[in-house]
Amino acid sequence: GDVIHLTALGQPIVVLNSSQATSDIMGKKGAFVSGRPLVTFLGDLVGWYESVVLGGPSRRWQAQRKLLHQFLGAPSIPMYHSIIEEEARAYCHRVIPTKEGYMDESMAKLILRIAYGVNPKCRDEPLVIMAHELAENFEYAIEPGRFAVDTFPFLRYIPIWFPGADFRRLGAKWREQLHTAMGMPFERVKADMVCPLSFK
Repeated sequence: GDVIHLTALGQPIVVLNSSQATSDIMGKKGAFVSGRPLVTFLGDLVGWYESVVLGGPSRRWQAQRKLLHQFLGAPSIPMYHSIIEEEARAYCHRVIPTKEGYMDESMAKLILRIAYGVNPKCRDEPLVIMAHELAENFEYAIEPGRFAVDTFPFLRYIPIWFPGADFRRLGAKWREQLHTAMGMPFERVKADMVCPLSFK
C-alpha cells in the first residue's frame, strides 16, 4: 500500500510508498507527525538531542530551525557559491592525482567556512579532525540495533561503573567530545576577533 508500518528491533518504521502519501502526511500534517528517531544512546547519553539534528519540537529547536532556514535556506545559497566552488575545486585537485578523495574533509571545511568564517588549511587541523571523528561516531551509533539501550531505553539508568556498562562509558566519552566540538569553533572565532593575526 501507500503507507506501511513496520517494527524492527523495537523501533517503529513508517514507509511512505507514494508521492501523494508523502505530500498528504508530511506536507499537510508535518507539524503533528514529524520528529526525529528515538535513539537513546546518541540522543540521551551522548547529547545529540540538544542539537537541531536529533532534537524534537520545542521552542529552542524551532528557533534553531528558523536561524538555519534564514541563513541556509534556498534563497541564501547563492551567497555561498564562491565558497562552495573553491572547496569543490580543492576536492578535485586532491582526487584527480591520487584517486583518493576525502569528502568528509571537504564537507568539514565547507561547514566551518560558512558557519564560523574559519578556513582550515589542511585535514590535520584540530577542527577538521574533530568534525571527522564526530561524523564517524554518529554514523557508527545511528545504525539500528548497534546499542541495546536503543531497544531497551531503561538500560540508560545502569550506573556507569556497572559491569557490562561499556556503552555508558562510551556515551560519557562521546558527550564530552561533542561538547568540546560544539564550543571549539566558537572559541576560535572569539579569539580571532580579539587577535585577528593569531590564526593566520
